[in-house]
Amino acid sequence: MRRLKNSLRNIGLALALGVAAPQVIHACAFHSYVPDPTLVDFLLASEHVVLARPTANGQGVRVVSGLVGPSQAVALPADLDNETKAFLARSQRAKLLYARDGAYGPWTQLAVLDPAYEKLVKRVIAQRETWLYEGDQGRFQLFAKHLNSNNPDIRRLALLELDRADYGLLRNLRLPRMTFLQTDKLSSDEDLEPIRVLMTGLSGDASYAGRLQEGLAKGITRDLPYLGAYATALIELKGAQGVDMVARHLTDAKQHPVALRERMIEALAIHGQTGDKRVKRAIEAQVMALLQTDPDLAPAVARQFGARADWRYAKDVNRAMQVFRPTTIADVFAANQYIGIAQKSGLAVD
Repeated sequence: MRRLKNSLRNIGLALALGVAAPQVIHACAFHSYVPDPTLVDFLLASEHVVLARPTANGQGVRVVSGLVGPSQAVALPADLDNETKAFLARSQRAKLLYARDGAYGPWTQLAVLDPAYEKLVKRVIAQRETWLYEGDQGRFQLFAKHLNSNNPDIRRLALLELDRADYGLLRNLRLPRMTFLQTDKLSSDEDLEPIRVLMTGLSGDASYAGRLQEGLAKGITRDLPYLGAYATALIELKGAQGVDMVARHLTDAKQHPVALRERMIEALAIHGQTGDKRVKRAIEAQVMALLQTDPDLAPAVARQFGARADWRYAKDVNRAMQVFRPTTIADVFAANQYIGIAQKSGLAVD
């Protein structure tokens, strides 16, 4: 109870001083954009969802069953491309999935479903109320089970769904041994790269360590927006040793902009929240050492650890700021807020 009260007090102090409450980190945080809604988002938002097949003469589309809302007197767009027509002609059990925006908006063809995909869609529909009102744990666990589906469209949807989960939740999912990570043709889809990288770390497969180290080095050289995903996955897979590897990259990347290096600090902050005791001790030692040798990282440390209500580095940030003279108001603000909240929480800052 005391820990809970202290946590709530810290959040309250953060809000009072204009700092966001502890941040929930999603895989998509490693993108440089906000991902589009998934098929599941459309299914949860729509009040009218149907399955359809081409008409006998191939000139239109007819409803074969309703999943949400009425299935009678539905006029669907019939503009199917030749590839879809050919697939449906070959696969008599395949169906088209349509949904409309709300109850009266235009119809949109969402997917072409084989029997396995249709079964998954029906499970999603059955869980609509639960997922809308009781949280996403069940949603993410369902799609974790489909990471090895033989249907690449289902695998892609599973990755897109897990891309939205916060990292702590991802770590707690029951994940299968992911057999498609190295050979999947989806590997050419850059939108899926951050979540695929995180999955390699969560796989527990040590054979991925070399790939993650190479990816992190390449991410630094090319300034990839998702280099933080490589750092996060490397720590997940290698533990305290991974922390040391990331810290070495941080030190060696002094010539790179702080904004780039901050993505690696974000990985340290994530595991400072979710890692085991050994990992947390390694992070604490490395962050303290980094702030001594690279005081210009102080605002980044303040931002990333402060976003997670981790104030233990206040004294180190304060000392670093005595040496480092930031050139932006944002950096001054971040460091001062971090130190101020820590001080109001009763922590020593000098």
